[in-house]
Amino acid sequence: MISKARAAALPKANGRNIISAHETDVFSLSQELKEKFGDYALPLRALPKFMAWLVGPLAGGGITRKFVSRNVNVLFRADKSKGIREFDLRYRRLQCSMEDMFQQMINAGQFQNLEWDQGRP
Repeated sequence: MISKARAAALPKANGRNIISAHETDVFSLSQELKEKFGDYALPLRALPKFMAWLVGPLAGGGITRKFVSRNVNVLFRADKSKGIREFDLRYRRLQCSMEDMFQQMINAGQFQNLEWDQGRP
């Protein structure tokens, strides 16, 4: 949000600006949480693309085979140098941001039923 406020106030910040500090994927994001939130049911491994292609449409939510083909295992690259140079942004470590977000979701009761059952095989 701060980047939007800065961009609105800077005359040289015209057009759209994609501000991204990290390049990652959803599975890697989940792995950032393991150290602090290992008691929660986090993914053990990534779903292979062919499996996502097969079961994606069954999951609902608009996940089509076309979407999987175009987006799964496709790297997104963003250059953060413009945010640093023009907006004077300072980025946090990804793990800190992920842990804060996950803790907020726990506090809001979003994961109360997903705690890992240690007694299960």
